[in-house]
Amino acid sequence: MLFNQMLLEEEKRLEKLSESLEEKLKQAPDGKLNVYKRGNKWRWYIRLGQNREAVRLCADKVDKQVLKKLAEKEADRRKLLDVKQQLEAISRYKSAYYKKHQDGKFLLQSRFEALRTYSPGMWELLFDSELVQWEKADYAQLQRYQDQKKTVSNRGLVTRSKSESIIATVLEDMEIPFHYEEQLMVGNTVLHPDFTLRHPQTAKTVYWEHFGLIEEPAYKADTLKKFGRYIEAGIFPGIQLICTFETRAEPMTFKKAKAYADYFLSNMM
Repeated sequence: MLFNQMLLEEEKRLEKLSESLEEKLKQAPDGKLNVYKRGNKWRWYIRLGQNREAVRLCADKVDKQVLKKLAEKEADRRKLLDVKQQLEAISRYKSAYYKKHQDGKFLLQSRFEALRTYSPGMWELLFDSELVQWEKADYAQLQRYQDQKKTVSNRGLVTRSKSESIIATVLEDMEIPFHYEEQLMVGNTVLHPDFTLRHPQTAKTVYWEHFGLIEEPAYKADTLKKFGRYIEAGIFPGIQLICTFETRAEPMTFKKAKAYADYFLSNMM
């Protein structure tokens, strides 16, 4: 279930943010900044210590950078409380939702998706259409580099990378018919777009290319050549072609893939 996978991604992000905020708070200066308003002017005081033993210093005698760091400290403290609250909410959701353990990993399964496995006959009645038949039909697929296929989408499609698996899972969850690495003749050149999509309402065909090694010079050069072939064939990015990119610092995520798929459904009619 896509929502659950996005939630697990968000959980990891929040855990990293929590660690970062906790480390930042350790480096913050001692004391707590209190702010009062007298007349039309703000007055700042630094509170050192706890309860009755606390000492209050007039901030007029303190370096302004220290005041700023104490303000940041209070902001980070509050951010950390928010993050911990969100993590607690995710934990409660996970504990309440259907779950099972497999290979030591926490998995969340959609009851709706389970219908495909446990009652395929009913599933066919629900999704018996020309597009579904197109998706099921045989097609010429890229046969090279089969040993590179190591990651699996939620419905069992074996892909070459984790990012392609994420995209495939998003398309599966959103019931967008697609073929993986289907042969496409562009002039006299044969291409194999990562994904060939059909719009669920209009049946329009759109291609999705994911570029996952954009930091590598040779890969970047090949990417530019591929763009040129698509454009020469009248297939333009944003119109008939979805292009996604990633770097080591900014990998593909379920959230990003979902945003691109939503754009396809809403704008590439």
